[in-house]
Amino acid sequence: METILCLVAHPDDLAFCMGGTGYLLKDNYKLHIVCATKGEHGLPGRSARETARLREKEEKATCRLLRADLTFLGRIDGELYADVKTCCQVAALVKDVKPKTVFAMWPVDSHPDHSAAAEIAQKAVFLAGQKVDILYFEACMLTQTSQFKPDIYVDISCVVEKKRELL
Repeated sequence: METILCLVAHPDDLAFCMGGTGYLLKDNYKLHIVCATKGEHGLPGRSARETARLREKEEKATCRLLRADLTFLGRIDGELYADVKTCCQVAALVKDVKPKTVFAMWPVDSHPDHSAAAEIAQKAVFLAGQKVDILYFEACMLTQTSQFKPDIYVDISCVVEKKRELL
């Protein structure tokens, strides 16, 4: 079975942004989710450690529903950038899983971690030296992603309830 690798910045990005598409793909492809951070700073009023534990648990549950492998890169929410170490770590994964396609967040986004995740994907594919298409998806916040003009639309109406389960 061919693999699709999906690189996201935070644990909720997969479910919010492309959970329906992931659900549609899971029966025909092996999914491998790469989550750069554990969203440590995503829950106001909670400590970074407590938030990371909760969001890691949620992302693992999402990946179980998608029958997806999951790799956390161990970077910190709000501090993500496309440094050599991170890009080489993802490049090694690309070489290992040999994905048919890499899904990544659209790079023009008001959240710098989302932009960094896109750059990491692009650099990692280059460093891996493999011919792999990168398909970009937008964040599900209408004011967050800009200049996104998709040429592929995925109808998730038949799995919209499954996407809600992922959330």
